[in-house]
Amino acid sequence: MVTVKMPNGRDKGEGHFLTTTDVPAMDSPPKVPRRRNLQEIAERLNISAGTVSRALSGRGEIAQATREKVAKIAAQLNYNPPKRVKRPAAVAQRFGVCVGNLCATGGLPDPSYVGLQYLVELERAASHLGVGLMVGFVDAMADGQRFDQVPVLQAGETNGLVLVYPFPEPIVQQLAARGPVVSLEHVYPSASLDTVGPAHSIDAMSAVQHLYDLGHRRIAYVCDDEAKGHRLTMGLRHAGYMSGLRRCGLTYHADDVVNVFPPIVDKAALPAWTAGRVRDGVTAVITSIDRHGYLLWDQLPPLGIRVPEDLSIVGIGGIHRAAGLPQLTTWRCNFDTISTVILDLLRSRLDQSRVADLSLEIPSVFVAGESAASPKA
Repeated sequence: MVTVKMPNGRDKGEGHFLTTTDVPAMDSPPKVPRRRNLQEIAERLNISAGTVSRALSGRGEIAQATREKVAKIAAQLNYNPPKRVKRPAAVAQRFGVCVGNLCATGGLPDPSYVGLQYLVELERAASHLGVGLMVGFVDAMADGQRFDQVPVLQAGETNGLVLVYPFPEPIVQQLAARGPVVSLEHVYPSASLDTVGPAHSIDAMSAVQHLYDLGHRRIAYVCDDEAKGHRLTMGLRHAGYMSGLRRCGLTYHADDVVNVFPPIVDKAALPAWTAGRVRDGVTAVITSIDRHGYLLWDQLPPLGIRVPEDLSIVGIGGIHRAAGLPQLTTWRCNFDTISTVILDLLRSRLDQSRVADLSLEIPSVFVAGESAASPKA
């Protein structure tokens, strides 16, 4: 059950990657005569009415201290729970998915964009869990962008929100104040929300270990030069690369690392830079995104560098294989598990009072492609 909202406000249902169906609105609770209600107890204790309900009924994981406080206030107010009214079967909850800075061609999503992998898996997870999704694409950095005009952010349309890739932090603060928010990968220290994503450092450490086990002792690293603005994920992968070298007892060569700090080497010059490192003794390279791995695999042979005979390449991310090339050796993000955890976390946040923000990392899955092998003698 997915409704897709494009930037122009029109429903897009041609099936680029998601099917479009309407999700029924949540039915309203039955009206009861005026009496002391759960909301009054909730306001006294500064918790949600749902938490009050579960505390009184004995359902859910509620702290004993909270149960005792709820019982005390309920007794003071002489609260009498309303009689149960038979209601129709529950309708699915609906969550918004807001995608920022989407790479697009002609106004449509770029199929090579890794964020679309998450959208596909979020749809599958939503179908499995019986919840609805409403997806909207937003140019998060556009001047004058009015987030309150984006359909998925309109009050009352969603029970919670998933943020896919960077948004301005002041906007995230406002969104988090309105209800449960889970950010995919990106951290916003000033906002109260949860973060779920790949285990970036562990993935890069695993890549170093794999190449070390194959016999490589001089391993270079290529960072994503297009990760502008919010670079924490790339920083974590570089940290994992450095930790991996240290664990394996290998020497860190600053000249073997590019695009972590200036100067920046753009994609057009990246093959020539890599070929120079091979001639200087590098036998393997880790690329922080698969796209660069496939780029090097495609453009190094004309420069006299064979893959994997002269240079092994290991990527991180797990996007679809580039046309005309075999499968890259990579650590593929666990898109399905991450998507399920995100939606499960949103559902649990609707039923629990917030105690602490969570940051969850899911290790990636190794894909034994054809771009890595033992170095030549």
